[in-house]
Amino acid sequence: MTALTTDQILAVAQVAAVIVAAIAILVSLSGIRSQLWLTTFAEYTRRYSEIMEGLPFEARRPGGNFNLHALPAGERDHVLSVMRRYLNLCSEELYLRQRRQIDRATWEIWRTGMRDTRRLPCFAGVWPVLRSEYDYFPRFVSFVESLMAGEPTPGSGG
Repeated sequence: MTALTTDQILAVAQVAAVIVAAIAILVSLSGIRSQLWLTTFAEYTRRYSEIMEGLPFEARRPGGNFNLHALPAGERDHVLSVMRRYLNLCSEELYLRQRRQIDRATWEIWRTGMRDTRRLPCFAGVWPVLRSEYDYFPRFVSFVESLMAGEPTPGSGG
């Protein structure tokens, strides 16, 4: 058996150092990915909470007696503005999912939330008024209309 030369020992040490560095990078990237997911999830949850707080209680109470068209113009415009923010949030979430920036489990949580929100009294009155604002994103329109019909939601991506 031949003894390893100094050059061979250095080469093995360099390969080992590269392997250790690669493992360290992978572990760091995994931690960064987890932190980014948590930050994104928390931000979208915060935005959703703020939006819902902007609606009158009766508008977000399941089974409530809310009628958008019976509101005075100023209140109606306020509700439409709040719901526009909500629909924009939903369209962003769908877009992120379609681009595979959001994992399936997160999307399922968000999609379930959207399905539940469409049952709120204000949603049925708001969507026909705001629908045309989303013509630029036909997949979102199809998605919301499938929610409204209680159908499985197409266009949610991979």
